[in-house]
Amino acid sequence: MKTVGVLGGGQLAWMLAIAAEELGVPLVVWTDEAQAAVKQMPSARVVKSVGALLSQVDACLFENEWADFTPLPESNPEFLPDLGTLAAMVDKYQQRQTMQALGLPTPDFRAIHTAEEVGQAGQALGYPWC
Repeated sequence: MKTVGVLGGGQLAWMLAIAAEELGVPLVVWTDEAQAAVKQMPSARVVKSVGALLSQVDACLFENEWADFTPLPESNPEFLPDLGTLAAMVDKYQQRQTMQALGLPTPDFRAIHTAEEVGQAGQALGYPWC
């Protein structure tokens, strides 16, 4: 049986711990939050460092796209999603561009760099921004 790791200990990790327990999948979680939701799950083994987590798991998930994944190794364990995919999802503009390039449906979007562009976007959306 493969051991799964989760970087982050909030609500999603808590729900993953419930599912892992039901499936009999060993789960190791790293979190730096003292009151992390996953700590309520006795079946989830919580470790104190990312290195400890990575040394114990076969596959690693991210609780959210805001995890600091830049110092992570490119291989071993397997990251789901892979680090390149995760990197494209952190920046929402890059995310939309990637999805559009893949032919996936996206809402209308554009980059905004100045206060004037914020105002223009607001007016286009019908907000009374100056």
